Amino acid sequence: MVTMISNYSIEELCENNSNLLTSIRAIMLTDIYRTEDTIKKTKYAYGILITFFVFLAFINNFLCLYTLILSKKIRITSLGIYLILYCIVSLITMIGIEIDLINILYFDHNTSSTSYDFFACSFLPVLIISMASVSLWLSTCVAIERILIESSILQLFSSRKHSLIISIFLFLIISLSHIHRIFYRHIITNPLVNNLELCVFTPSSSTKIIDNLVEMLHLLGPCLIHFLCAIWVLFRIVKHKIYLNYHIRTTPTQWLSIWKQQIYNHKDFFIPPLLIIICIMPHVIIFHLLITCSDTLFRMRLNIILNFLVHIPEIFTFVIYIYPSKIYWEQFLQTKFGELLRCYCCFTKVQDRNRKLYFSNNES
Repeated sequence: MVTMISNYSIEELCENNSNLLTSIRAIMLTDIYRTEDTIKKTKYAYGILITFFVFLAFINNFLCLYTLILSKKIRITSLGIYLILYCIVSLITMIGIEIDLINILYFDHNTSSTSYDFFACSFLPVLIISMASVSLWLSTCVAIERILIESSILQLFSSRKHSLIISIFLFLIISLSHIHRIFYRHIITNPLVNNLELCVFTPSSSTKIIDNLVEMLHLLGPCLIHFLCAIWVLFRIVKHKIYLNYHIRTTPTQWLSIWKQQIYNHKDFFIPPLLIIICIMPHVIIFHLLITCSDTLFRMRLNIILNFLVHIPEIFTFVIYIYPSKIYWEQFLQTKFGELLRCYCCFTKVQDRNRKLYFSNNES
């Protein structure tokens, strides 16, 4: 039975530069077994919420892959290759998160074997981090590829070799940049909770500096590229669309409506980068630049929320890549699921029309 130790506090662990509360797995376990009265409730809360988001990720990525693979127009392009790989990597990441959750809730405090410790403590967390980084960089490849096509530097249906080579290069480089974490993850006894072992990342001081730089690169690098791509699209809109209309005697109101219309027309360019930046930057600013250790219960749970927020783009792949794009959405509507959706929409429209006719006849 796990119970709290009274002669330690969360604040004291942070003051002593403990690595205990820098790991999300450790934070979740400490939160779950913080008091005996709330163990079941906290377990259910984490289990239901994370499993729900993993389910959403499965639906979104399945529909995204279903559309991309069935549509020859998409899968023969470099963009299609990047998006297919992005969905596959996102699925691997979310499945890894669900397996990690199951380990945390049911096996970490009951299982003690060398092979399990290596899988649950060293291999799986590093795999999740690596795949999350790969998905972020693949999303930047999508953004850059769109810019190059829009600039006529690349053709939409040009050879896919460069996309495959770049993707393989990303997998190798990012995996190598995280592989050192496997050797610095260890099992320790939790100072806060009796009979509970935790997996923590305990690098040397020099390794920790390099690891922080690598992690910031994998987080801020994609954000910067997405931001620059969005700025470039805005520049193109101003130069080729709005500027031309501005000199044709348009009023300020008309000019503003042109702005809104052009941004709406290019929403498939803006939605992915905006969502990625919004989801990543709070985590970077709060828990990499301002706070180094979660020294209160609120900060512990905020750390978990912001860490999970980083995975939101991987969860809603269909919403950010297929739905906003006219071409991709049309290809989806040609699939069986798309046909079912159109039938359902037609059915609801007929029902609404009949309902309106019924009420109008009754009123008359």
